Amino acid sequence: MSITLIDIFFSMSVALTIASALYTAFSSNILRSAFGLLFTLLGVALLYLFLNAGFLAALQIMLYAGGIMVIVIFAIFFTREILTTKISNPRKETLYSLLLLMISMVTLIMIIFKTDWVENNQLIGSDIRSIGQLLLNEYLIAFEMISLLILLVLIGSVSIARKAFKEAERRKLYD
Repeated sequence: MSITLIDIFFSMSVALTIASALYTAFSSNILRSAFGLLFTLLGVALLYLFLNAGFLAALQIMLYAGGIMVIVIFAIFFTREILTTKISNPRKETLYSLLLLMISMVTLIMIIFKTDWVENNQLIGSDIRSIGQLLLNEYLIAFEMISLLILLVLIGSVSIARKAFKEAERRKLYD
């Protein structure tokens, strides 16, 4: 078995994804965690490319790495005093977290070995037109529910941010 350039690039993509995910989880600075998450999302997009899912890779980059991460980073910058906090990502309940990690890893390993994997991109309907037809026909209700959920999350985050901003302004007036 010879190692090809694609194998090396795949290994580097996996290493980038795992290393940046670990950096995101264990960084004590929230801004550095956000940038670690950005590289994790880009690594996942690279892995989608290895699966010949270019459409999903483009969506991953545009929606998550592009859009969501910009919102997260702006939220960090606009939130006062969050960058001066020493530990913004406290590590509590380590034992329970490790137990959940072990259960998740065993489950994933069992799924990996028991799944009949598709060989050589034999997926039917994996092009953009087929995905669009599926989203607008069979999965229309789920597609609309997800869009409503995203809208509710945005409205809720703006509402929470406004309350926090008003409370901070009120404290300024009384101090």
